[in-house]
Amino acid sequence: MSQTIAANLGFPYIGAQRELKKHVEAFWAGRLTKEDLYEEAKKLRAEHWGIQREQGISVVPVGEFTFYDRVLDTAVDFGVVPARYASLGGLDQYFAIARGFQGPPSTSGVTRPVDIPASEMKKWCVFFFFVIFFELQATGNTEHKNTH
Repeated sequence: MSQTIAANLGFPYIGAQRELKKHVEAFWAGRLTKEDLYEEAKKLRAEHWGIQREQGISVVPVGEFTFYDRVLDTAVDFGVVPARYASLGGLDQYFAIARGFQGPPSTSGVTRPVDIPASEMKKWCVFFFFVIFFELQATGNTEHKNTH
């Protein structure tokens, strides 16, 4: 007798009620700390794995989660970050690439006001899907960091 194995190649990481979007926006507004954001994301991933397991899926996807954009995750993980974001660290740097940054950074210790523009967004094909257009620079630093 053979056993059927059910697998899933992906699962919507944002949540059934768009919970991740709400948590990220609360973090941006200063209503949620970095630690709380990470904890909420951890709970959401565990909930999604549980939903899939309850539905009989024995091989669930991992590593598909993102706070903003998977291409951004890959670029940050490998240190492919434009120089203008070098003064920022952690989530400040991550979100600054996508959204820009104004004000004093919370993790880098810089106290002067900062105004760093976001990376350019490009429309992908003819769909209403935009991706971050990365500015690649030859820095020689492509070590994998796995920041989140």
